[in-house]
Amino acid sequence: MTYNHAQHLTTPNGTVRCPACTTVGATLRCDCGAYVIALGRKDKVLTQNVERKINHYTRAAIVKTWRDAAHVLCKAAKIPAIPAIIVYVEYCPTNSIRRDAGNIYPTAKAIVDGIVDAGIIPDDDWHHCDGPRMSIGPIMRPANVTLAIIPAVMA
Repeated sequence: MTYNHAQHLTTPNGTVRCPACTTVGATLRCDCGAYVIALGRKDKVLTQNVERKINHYTRAAIVKTWRDAAHVLCKAAKIPAIPAIIVYVEYCPTNSIRRDAGNIYPTAKAIVDGIVDAGIIPDDDWHHCDGPRMSIGPIMRPANVTLAIIPAVMA
């Protein structure tokens, strides 16, 4: 399955969209096998720029927030164990300041670790996880992060 980057995971009204077949809903378990979850509006998105400016205790607290959120919401969505997945993480900021999508990697990594904690994949190595593929979504107030998990066939 391919992801059309012209279509965001999150719509401006807050609903989520499947990256594989563009079905729209609140939290989504799509017929194509994809799961799309709005992780919510956390206080802090950990970017590489923020990571350089804060101490390791603050960083650990932010990572724990995102990791726990992904773990709890994946368990609540009842996502079964999947041998291999493709992970998309979309950050919807509060303003139109120019951003680099790759800069949200520390948050995306914490979310992938939460997926592993939830037991969806056994490990986040290249045999089981393709991604995280990161993108910047539409402007929302407050900011939001959306996660898409798509079953994949890995070699």
